[in-house]
Amino acid sequence: MLAQPIKPAPPKLRAADIAYDAIESMIVTLQLKPGTPIVESELVEITGLGRTPLREALMRMSSNGLIIQLPRRGLIISDIEAAEHMTLIETRRVIERLIASSAARARNAAASQGYLKLRRQDDGCRQTWRSRSVYGGRSGARPCGP
Repeated sequence: MLAQPIKPAPPKLRAADIAYDAIESMIVTLQLKPGTPIVESELVEITGLGRTPLREALMRMSSNGLIIQLPRRGLIISDIEAAEHMTLIETRRVIERLIASSAARARNAAASQGYLKLRRQDDGCRQTWRSRSVYGGRSGARPCGP
C-alpha cells in the first residue's frame, strides 16, 4: 500500500489580519462611511471577532491613514482618497507577492536538499545491497525502495 503524500496545511491567517480585511472591505464599500465614529462593540458583533484582533487591526489602519485617532473622541473613518488608498493596496500586494515568492524559494531549496539527502541514502543502500547480494543485485528484488 502506497502512502499518500502529506499535504501541508494552508497558512492560517491571524485574527487581526481577518479583522483588518473585514473592516477595510466595509470602508471601501461605504458600509462604514467617512467621518463616522467607530464603535468597537458594533464591529465585534458584525465581524464575530474578539476585541483584541479588532483593536490590532484598527491601530494598523490608523497608522495606514484609513482611520483617524482623535484624542478624547476615539476613532473615526478618514475620508477616502482613492489615489492614496490604491497606492497602499498596490504596495501591500507587491510586498505580499515578494514574501510568497521568497517563501516558495526557501521551500524549494529545502525540498531540494531533502531530495538530495534521500537520493544519497538510497544510493548507499543499493551499493550495500549489491555488494552483499549473491546475484550482484540483479535478482529483481529491490530492498531499498523503487
